[in-house]
Amino acid sequence: MADPNPNLAALSLSDSDDDHLFDTPAARKPSSSNAHNTTTTPAPQPYTTPEDRDAALRAELSNIRTINTVIESIVSSLHTARANMDTVQTTLHSTSSLLQTYTRILSQTEHVHRLILDPSWNGASQDLLDVQEEELARQQAAERKAVEERERREQAARRVEEERRREAEKEKSTASWFAT
Repeated sequence: MADPNPNLAALSLSDSDDDHLFDTPAARKPSSSNAHNTTTTPAPQPYTTPEDRDAALRAELSNIRTINTVIESIVSSLHTARANMDTVQTTLHSTSSLLQTYTRILSQTEHVHRLILDPSWNGASQDLLDVQEEELARQQAAERKAVEERERREQAARRVEEERRREAEKEKSTASWFAT
């Protein structure tokens, strides 16, 4: 069973500038705060030869290249996903347009179906005649309305003229009365 209390004294939590944060773990030197611990872990030895250091750096470079390859494949997958989303959006727009067209066709089909099954429908020729009759009735109503309006204006003009005539007669009778 693992030790539930790890050696916390060996843990270095220093923020000092002498820490080399970007060094590999093998290149780091133990800090002076760990020197006074009673239980010390053996510090990793620095590279003994330049070849060892080069080998460690090559291994690190290989790991970074592997990570870069993975990241590039993720970026490529994201570009592919974006292209696929554009395709889905175009397909969705086309589908919506087709659905609207199909709905209009279905509505027209339903209308025609009702007409055909309607026993009072006499066909398209009768519909055209009915439309022409309705148009003729509208024209006649408009003409009647125009005639009625003209007659109202004439009647109003006659009333105004008659009122003027009465006023003129009244003035003549008043003037003749004062003249006598």
